[in-house]
Amino acid sequence: MQLSIFHYHQNQFSSGGANALIRILVVDDAHETTHILKSSLEPGVFEVVEAHSVEQGLAQARRVDPDMIVVDLVAAEMDGLVVCREFRRFSKSLILLLSANGKPGITERALNDG
Repeated sequence: MQLSIFHYHQNQFSSGGANALIRILVVDDAHETTHILKSSLEPGVFEVVEAHSVEQGLAQARRVDPDMIVVDLVAAEMDGLVVCREFRRFSKSLILLLSANGKPGITERALNDG
């Protein structure tokens, strides 16, 4: 997996000062995925917080108040769209769903679920 961040405006993500790190919570039961994302995004502008279960991800989100949450759409414990709704109950963070799922309508469902 290769990850490239081409352009962003730091103040879009973080309410901190100009040098504040953008905090990203990665929720995925696959340690390989979280490791790849963490090593691709750190060090520098991003601080990556890992969670390897939905329960751990929800707790981490409440604790660290991330700027963005990355969630695997096909989580082992719970459907990613259900996870998205759970985050939306208490968080206004941007949510990025990772998926290899090509089912028709999945993007619309994800957007409707928050």
